[in-house]
Amino acid sequence: MILAICHVESGFNPDAAAGTTSAAGLGQFVDGTAKSYGIVNDTQRFNAEIGADALIRHYLENKNMSSKRYSGRELYEMIYAYHHDGPGLAYGGREISRSEVMPKYDVYMRNIDDEVVD
Repeated sequence: MILAICHVESGFNPDAAAGTTSAAGLGQFVDGTAKSYGIVNDTQRFNAEIGADALIRHYLENKNMSSKRYSGRELYEMIYAYHHDGPGLAYGGREISRSEVMPKYDVYMRNIDDEVVD
């Protein structure tokens, strides 16, 4: 799932920046989210290792939040929805999850060893 999120958000480019918002880096974190993971400057924001660490931690937090209300495929749809929108779910993240992220998730899952657990 993290691969699918990163693919959609930045195309795996740690130097990606949205241009219309402060979203930048692998996970396209806006300033407030980035700061919550200790990312406080552009050197950190565009660092692939720091960005990957933040993306994994953010994924785990969103998975924990999602698992309180959702299960199965819907759980994974909501993980991205929370990534994109935050807890308010007001910016179309669920539809983006369904149309863009989940198809990539499906491809990754088909190509990962059956013994790997998410």
